[in-house]
Amino acid sequence: MKNQYPDFEQIPSDIFWNNAKRDQFDMVYYNAKTGEVMIVEAKGGASTRGVRKDNKKKRYVEQGTKEYRKSIVADMENKVKDIEGKIKDKGDLQKLSELKDTVKYIINAEMTGDIQSIQISQKINKNGGLLDHAVIDVFE
Repeated sequence: MKNQYPDFEQIPSDIFWNNAKRDQFDMVYYNAKTGEVMIVEAKGGASTRGVRKDNKKKRYVEQGTKEYRKSIVADMENKVKDIEGKIKDKGDLQKLSELKDTVKYIINAEMTGDIQSIQISQKINKNGGLLDHAVIDVFE
């Protein structure tokens, strides 16, 4: 990532009080100079893109689509609101503040069109081991 996108820095996207990895992005990168956001979904081996219900819980949307992204952001917002006031640890309060900033950056980038979702895949070779290189695919 750093080689191809040198102005982007990884920002917190982990729902740290919940061990489940659903309802969050694998990684989020932010360009402070431009306000651009890059959502990264990582896939290893033969794994495929996931699906989830959209914001209205009416239809399934595929990982990497705008609708999928909006659904994740809405869930992240709700989880942040639900935990606010319950966290007392100073370090966790800092993490929560950083996560709120991440959500804000994503929403702002969504409104200005300065957002992109990519998938980084590390495929397996014929012997079942991971290849030495990763492939970057741009969604949408």
